[in-house]
Amino acid sequence: MKHKRLNRLKKSIIITLVAGVVISQTLPVARASELSAEEETAIVPGGVGGQNTGDNTGSEGSSQSGSSDPTEVDDTTQTGGTTGSEGVTDTSGSQGSSDAPEAGDTTSDAEASGVDKDAKADGSTQTDAEKQAAGDNAEATQAEQTAADPAVEATVPLTDDDSVKETEDLHEDDTEVIPEGELVPAPVINNSFRFWTVAKDYAYASEDIPVLEEKKESAREIGELKKDALCYLIKDEGDWYYIESGEVRGFVETDKLITGEDAEPITKEHEEMAAYVSERTGMEFDVEDVASKAFDYVSKKENNAFAYERATVYQTVVERDPALPAKGKLNIREKAREDSRIVGVLPADGIVYVIADKDDDWVYVESGDVRGFVKSDLLIMSEDKKDASLEESAAGDLAEATIANGIVAAVIQEEEAVKAEVPADQMPEEESEGILTKDEADYATATTKVDPKDNKALYYTLTSIRSGVPDGMLRNSILQYASQFIGNPYVWGGTSLTNGADCSGFVLSIFAQYGYSLPHSSAEQATCGTPIDVEDALPGDLIFYGDDNGIYHVVIYAGDGKTIEAKSTKYGIVASKVSYSSAVAAVRIIEEKEAVRYDIPSGLGSVHTYMGWQKVTDRRSQQWAFKKAAGMTFDPEGFGVVDNRYVIACTSTFGNIGDYVDFYQEDGSVIPCIIGDFKNQSDAGCNKYGHMNGDCIIEFVVDQKSWYQGSHANPGTASCHPEWDQEITKAENVGSYYD
Repeated sequence: MKHKRLNRLKKSIIITLVAGVVISQTLPVARASELSAEEETAIVPGGVGGQNTGDNTGSEGSSQSGSSDPTEVDDTTQTGGTTGSEGVTDTSGSQGSSDAPEAGDTTSDAEASGVDKDAKADGSTQTDAEKQAAGDNAEATQAEQTAADPAVEATVPLTDDDSVKETEDLHEDDTEVIPEGELVPAPVINNSFRFWTVAKDYAYASEDIPVLEEKKESAREIGELKKDALCYLIKDEGDWYYIESGEVRGFVETDKLITGEDAEPITKEHEEMAAYVSERTGMEFDVEDVASKAFDYVSKKENNAFAYERATVYQTVVERDPALPAKGKLNIREKAREDSRIVGVLPADGIVYVIADKDDDWVYVESGDVRGFVKSDLLIMSEDKKDASLEESAAGDLAEATIANGIVAAVIQEEEAVKAEVPADQMPEEESEGILTKDEADYATATTKVDPKDNKALYYTLTSIRSGVPDGMLRNSILQYASQFIGNPYVWGGTSLTNGADCSGFVLSIFAQYGYSLPHSSAEQATCGTPIDVEDALPGDLIFYGDDNGIYHVVIYAGDGKTIEAKSTKYGIVASKVSYSSAVAAVRIIEEKEAVRYDIPSGLGSVHTYMGWQKVTDRRSQQWAFKKAAGMTFDPEGFGVVDNRYVIACTSTFGNIGDYVDFYQEDGSVIPCIIGDFKNQSDAGCNKYGHMNGDCIIEFVVDQKSWYQGSHANPGTASCHPEWDQEITKAENVGSYYD
């Protein structure tokens, strides 16, 4: 698969360096965040930290126990081949922020707040020619520096918009770089098969330990972590952690892992080594490249624990790369061969998106909920990414040859060396020709022949054209993901979340993780989405600063008057405060969630139980984050209440943590609820609706101190809300606490 060759190359470099170089100098300081170069390239599905299950340990006094085979090509009229719009937003354009000018004794609000501003030193606006010249001069200067000192790393090419002179900031401000964990919680599991990206939580094996398929010692071993091997904590299950290490995903015993503060010195050592190797080679290395990972005993297709929790530290969202059937309808197969099972059928007027293996005979694609393989000669594809992969392949050839000759320090001099290796007629054109003749939404998607969960090609790669983050948690997910890059540098014209981005580049890259394509300009971003008043901004909305010359800066609103933003070269990426005197516009990019109705089979939902809110104790969980954010409040009866709704535990069928759900009873009355915890759907007798085979849908969250003193009656009985002694006929998810 893509990047495997690059990973092998990195291993070769590390072995060469470690074996042949004596490190006698102080190692360079590692960068502040550990996303890999591959993750930065597409700006990944993410991500966000934290997990999704609290300690719902059951309820005292509770009555529940436990808490036709179509042809490969239909020779009909061709549907593709004509030139149309590309259908993929070009994000390589302009940027809307650069450093504030140093001029005069007076300063604007923007200058006083320390943000980098889009204006020349004389206050005028640059012409296109000036912008281009500034970019050319900057690139020429960089080329001279690189020629003089090969160790100088090339910066991100400057964009052709808002190119201005960079100067020192004139004023201090009260910017606070706050810990990333204080902002917002992470998303929780939903019923989609797609994954989402979470922040990395490093852990290391204290000894050789097995990775198991289930949370029990007798479970099948699906892999092994050797002593000191790296893994990522995905979910805390009490005595067990659900972890990820390379392609191994499963359970390890908690007491056999080095976690938290104890893991930080080990991570620091790996960061220093990664930085050292990066400096010596000119390539991008991170912790995962220098640390050992788990060995797999079972393929991910056969690992029943692989999708136990659909969160990952790896890339989950890729840029949309559409393709069309070359001739009529075609089959999408489970494996890359013609005798493989058909998992979906793409109609003649359909569209697929290339996810992986674009240069191979069989291409891995996605269309709707169908994921699988199609022969490349049966598709009309754009050529841009295919050419780019040729360039990457040539870079790999050159690098491997260089290592073979023992010249490690010159592994990648990418631009010129690659061009020398790739024939001129195979080099990518400036702009690729579009293949779409209408809007993407007007094309049909594939029909499903095999349920996604039974499709062994489903997780050939975790990437998709959209993230699996649940809608109700999208705003919080964006903020949590953005917050992990606080402390990283501001780089004019940049879009790298680790190596540096400017204000609009930061926003572009964060939102690209969630499937939104935004331009690389604060002024242009202000024209996207739905315009709103600044005072109506919700967490995750964008706020823009401007003056008489126009918009010059963009921030992500984090709620309570706070922001996350790439502020300036002086401050970098920070958590700050809204400069309301400079704020002139705001937009809402995130699509609002509509009410979702769930019809419930007759005869279910008449039994209600309860659990103590104090039992939610996992500080890593979404439930804990919700409890802290909403405040653990109770009504006079001891019911947990938030926003005049009863806090409940239910299955994930009805939504996500923090979602508002109205449960309708037989007589039409409504029990207004908000989800504070999830029922354990792996319990015996629990189905998609609830425990007791769906008879117990609602588990009320209550004050443990008052309800657990004696034997409290269950809700819906004679002495506790007898009006709830009815079946539940339907439920409506009407929004979220976080919206």
